[in-house]
Amino acid sequence: MNISYRADITPYPLIREISKLTRTIPDVIHMEIGDFGKEFKELHKEFIASLLANAAKEGYLNYTENSGLYELRSAIAEYYKKRHGIAVEPENVVITIGAMEGLFLSLLLTLDVGDKILLPNPGYPNYTSQSILVGANPQYYSLDNNFLPNTSDIASKAKESKALIINTPNNPTGVVYSTNVLREIAEIARENNLVVISDETYENIVFEKKHHTMLKFEEIRDNLIVINSFSKSFALTGLRLGFVILPDGLSGVAGKLQENIIASPPAMLQKVAVELIENYREITKKITQKLRKNRDAIIKELHRLPEISYAPPEGAFYIFLNISRYCPSSYAFAETLLKTKRVAVTPGIGFGENGEGYVRISYSCSYNEALEGAKRIVEFLNEGGREIDRKN
Repeated sequence: MNISYRADITPYPLIREISKLTRTIPDVIHMEIGDFGKEFKELHKEFIASLLANAAKEGYLNYTENSGLYELRSAIAEYYKKRHGIAVEPENVVITIGAMEGLFLSLLLTLDVGDKILLPNPGYPNYTSQSILVGANPQYYSLDNNFLPNTSDIASKAKESKALIINTPNNPTGVVYSTNVLREIAEIARENNLVVISDETYENIVFEKKHHTMLKFEEIRDNLIVINSFSKSFALTGLRLGFVILPDGLSGVAGKLQENIIASPPAMLQKVAVELIENYREITKKITQKLRKNRDAIIKELHRLPEISYAPPEGAFYIFLNISRYCPSSYAFAETLLKTKRVAVTPGIGFGENGEGYVRISYSCSYNEALEGAKRIVEFLNEGGREIDRKN
């Protein structure tokens, strides 16, 4: 059968290629994928099990509204009031199958075939693939030396673009965007009537800095979509539940699209999410504490190397490590590290051409794995990382 043009040209994330390579290598320490290790699952698996059982007993076994369970949408609105001091109406919240479907829904709502959308480079690769899937034309803006969006680059391309995606806390860099940068972006968007899609999936995983939501900028609320999820902040990637916050008047259109994509998210999982978001402080605090411990252990090990360089790991659970002095190819670096030390990391080139020379280290594994993985990376480089490229 002949496949469609869009299916053919949609890129496959490099992170999945690395994960495939691990299948034939025993006892790999997985630091390549943004998922959680056993220690995190143990935090609240009994709580989740009881919530699921209760949801089934209470009869949450049918379809919900296309936009999701109103009880959950109301709980999310209350969460934004408590967490950010910002008013969000339940009618503006649409529940999705993870942030991934939230992203797809956002692009379908805002872009026509051929529209240009500005994406970060380096940035989450699915921004590109999903933009291609909806027929849009991905364009890219760079990050500055502090791994913050280059607002001059954005401004120079804004007039010709329909939409812009930003992501804070950031994947792959781990950087948390400052209020000043977000304000600059909001002003550029306002001046150019640019739709802003703000991916805030990691908002509760921050360490030294505070997360600021784009919802605080009232002047762009009519052109703003915020994407969020229960996958990262709650360490529940398998729950596959997220949500978007839309401008006034769009939830009906979004519901129409939902009807034709998923009908509605699973009722039982939505009922579970009500309890999760009402207890977000306690749950996310435990997760963040464990992640901070893992991050600090890795950084301590990495500083055994001379002239170590990485993006400031202020949030999410990634360290974007500069390996350019050891190897010009991030893929060759990751492949050789995997084969020789059984540690999987993601090549920076998988996040765009500006990611070359870096690898992304995920520290959402167990503490022992994080520490051992970091030791193996340091050992690998001390044994002759400069020769990597010649071996491939």
